[in-house]
Order: sequence, then C-alpha cells, then structure tokens
Amino acid sequence: MNTENVPQTSQLHAVKQFFLATFYGIRQCVFQLLCWELFELIVNLMGFYLYGDHPGAFTVRWSVYLCIVVFTMLYHWLALIIPKEERLARFVIPYIICVVGWLGGFVIIALVVPLVCQFFFLMENYMKKKLAPRPKAFKRIKIAYNSFALATFLLLIAMIIYLWI
Repeated sequence: MNTENVPQTSQLHAVKQFFLATFYGIRQCVFQLLCWELFELIVNLMGFYLYGDHPGAFTVRWSVYLCIVVFTMLYHWLALIIPKEERLARFVIPYIICVVGWLGGFVIIALVVPLVCQFFFLMENYMKKKLAPRPKAFKRIKIAYNSFALATFLLLIAMIIYLWI
C-alpha cells in the first residue's frame, strides 16, 4: 500500500466534507427562507403586517434572514466536528453564538429564530423517514429540491457579482 498519499487523501476528504456541509446548509437556508417568505405573504394577505409601519421594519426583516443563515450554516459546519450522538451540543453552540452576536440589536430574534430553524431540521428528517419506503419518490423530490436550491444560490451569487461590478 502506498502511504505517501494518505495525508493528502484525508485532506481532500475533509475539504469535500466541508463543501458538502456547506451545500446542505445553503439548501436548508433556501428552504427556510422560502418558507419564511410564504409565511410573510400569507400574513400580509390576511391584512396583518408582520413588521408594521415603523422605520426599523427593513432592519428587523434582514436581521431575521441573517439569523437564519448564520444559525443554519454554523449548525451544518459543526456537524463535521461534533458527532451525531451529541445533537444537543450541535444545537447549543450555534444558538449561543447567535444570541451573543445579536446582543446589540434584536435579541428576541436571536432567541426565537434558531428554534424555528431546528423545527425545519426535524421536519426534513421526518420527511426522509416517511419517504424511505418510496425510493423513487424520494429521489425525485431530492433532485427537484437540490436543483431549486442550486438555481437560487447561483441567482444569489449572480446578483452579488452584479452589485459589485
């Protein structure tokens, strides 16, 4: 056996796992943000305005989005380091980082949004278990979901590049 490539292989494996966790995090963020937008639309169509008319509504809205992205990405990146058996630690560490990070601003958002994100993680696991007996349906849904998340991510990257140019 050639042992010269073992460190390089483990480094490549670590990089692959990091990018895979990043993709899972981005996919979960896209899903959560889409659900949040639908929730906002339904509430607004019912005649109640989620953020009201005060001047800080824009800041509150983007604070919610940022909290969703920060918590979700930290959760998926910590999944690389913390084993599956330590689910509480995988939740608590990003939760504490979100709360401490938002101490200067909207602390209630930092307290509540990670719990909503955790609900979405549990919902995804529940859907995987329910679709496990139907592998064809599971595969089609997964392909559609990944395609939508990738297209949305590429659109976001294109918008960021367009704004910088």
